[in-house]
Amino acid sequence: MTIAPDGRSLYVVNYGSDTVSKVRARDLHVTQTVPANHHPIGITYDPATAQVWVACYSGSLMVFRDAPA
Repeated sequence: MTIAPDGRSLYVVNYGSDTVSKVRARDLHVTQTVPANHHPIGITYDPATAQVWVACYSGSLMVFRDAPA
């Protein structure tokens, strides 16, 4: 799990369902879930580019652009 610099959103890898979810921090409501490659395991937020980086056991690295809430 990682958090946006403004503290409003959490980003969570869902290993079993091969997805990544964006969660509103104030009430933990899932606002978005997107497909990822097989078994996402690591995640970080790059504040300089507003990107979420996801590492998967399949050997891939995925980069998602964060959209404003």
